[in-house]
Amino acid sequence: MLQRYRSRLSGPLLDRIDLHIEVPRVPHKDLTDQSPAEDSATIRQRVNQARTIQRDRLTPLRPARQQPDAGAAYPPLLQTG
Repeated sequence: MLQRYRSRLSGPLLDRIDLHIEVPRVPHKDLTDQSPAEDSATIRQRVNQARTIQRDRLTPLRPARQQPDAGAAYPPLLQTG
């Protein structure tokens, strides 16, 4: 089955895919499981924490013009003419 799918993809397209992994099938009972899931508020909190961690980690690598307060140290431009 996988070989049939791959034969439908063109070579140039496959050349652009850097990562190839095999993913096992998920049993139907796992897809239809009615166990309680996380609520949106819990997921939102976890996402916000991850964003904060990434922002704090990557801030030193950002160019100065992308820093939130980059222009605060400069006086406003003068209007001429």
